[in-house]
Amino acid sequence: MRILVCNSAFLFGAGGRRLLLGVGAALLTGSRQPIGLLAGFAPAATQLPADSGSAPLVWSPGTLPPTDLLVPPARLHPLRIVKSGVPIYKSNNPEVFSGTGWLMQNARRDASRGGRRQYLTGRNVLYLFHINKSGTPKYLHVLAANPSTRPTSVTYRGSCYTNATFPLTGAATGPSYHVAHDWLTGTFPVAGTTGDFGRGMVQELFRTALANSNMVDGRLEVTSTKPTVYYVVVTAGGTLAEATAAAQGAGAAGEYYPEDANRFGREAGIYASSEVSADNTLDLPAGPAYLGFCLNTTSKFAPVENQTADSLMTLKAAASRTYGNYGHHYRLTFRLRNATSTSRKVRVYFASNATNPARSNATWNGPVRADTTIVAVYTTLNKPRIVLSEWTIAPGQSRHTIEFYVPGLITTNQQLIFQVM
Repeated sequence: MRILVCNSAFLFGAGGRRLLLGVGAALLTGSRQPIGLLAGFAPAATQLPADSGSAPLVWSPGTLPPTDLLVPPARLHPLRIVKSGVPIYKSNNPEVFSGTGWLMQNARRDASRGGRRQYLTGRNVLYLFHINKSGTPKYLHVLAANPSTRPTSVTYRGSCYTNATFPLTGAATGPSYHVAHDWLTGTFPVAGTTGDFGRGMVQELFRTALANSNMVDGRLEVTSTKPTVYYVVVTAGGTLAEATAAAQGAGAAGEYYPEDANRFGREAGIYASSEVSADNTLDLPAGPAYLGFCLNTTSKFAPVENQTADSLMTLKAAASRTYGNYGHHYRLTFRLRNATSTSRKVRVYFASNATNPARSNATWNGPVRADTTIVAVYTTLNKPRIVLSEWTIAPGQSRHTIEFYVPGLITTNQQLIFQVM
């Protein structure tokens, strides 16, 4: 993975993530307009293939040292995930824009940026992350347009912030953290319904001012009654007329990162699923032991479980899969079975696979719910592991859950470690 270091102590990676600093208040509108590793510690244990189906879980005997060493990725067990949920519309390439125009659209094939018509009906998720490097203040708009002959309406909810509202200063800060937290707690400051609007008309679902060198992160659930086109556009003046014109014009200038043999690239398209779930049963060993699970992993550069979603439509030079799973919802269930007559303690670690003991760049900055407790998880290159929870497992079976929305400020490829004390 190509790694760049930025002043805010966050990590950029190949296709990867992110930086920066603060701007303007978001506006809700209802207007309409015509539209024309790591050699970590681990005793010897059986290595499982990346997607081992019903292969048994193998515990490594012993106790992880009280340092930040991890389970080597080749020794991680697959979560045996189920990819589900509605399609997700991603706007992240260009991540950095330097001019006005559209950033993502599903209306048509563009001579420069490719893609194709891919109307969306019913419930879908829209995720965006962008940085303004145009040199002047700009506005970012999310638009919905009706290409059909019958009236449609769009109901929407979610959150979208810049770092003017939530400055990025470290753990549990910044727009990406707060968007993920809003979704985890069911808090939706952006919400509304358009009412019916006819063919060739456009509705503005969201607009925010974005000062130069500022970022915006957003996740919306959009539900339309008829086939609908969505646009993410940048304007200089912030008017709906300007946004509508931009949607019909050229793509915005910016830094485009295509996927290739050595890079993940960045996402611009519609991908097949927005949720990841798993249900695993763990029989606790008789003595101290541990095991690690793949989490938010991709098999592009390593033989680990592929947890990314397929593409339904992508623009030219965009990632073919959801590397990083930014904006995706994880719901994990673990059933721990204790065959002894006494209670056992299990410590659960959340960790990121990217490490460098000489650097403190963040690799995850987002909330994670363990059972009913939300933990502000913050991992860095030199401190990649954090205690997520400790569970007391009485004789018999105990059910526990882990849930989160993948925030924008992470590097891909994490792991969950279960340590039986």
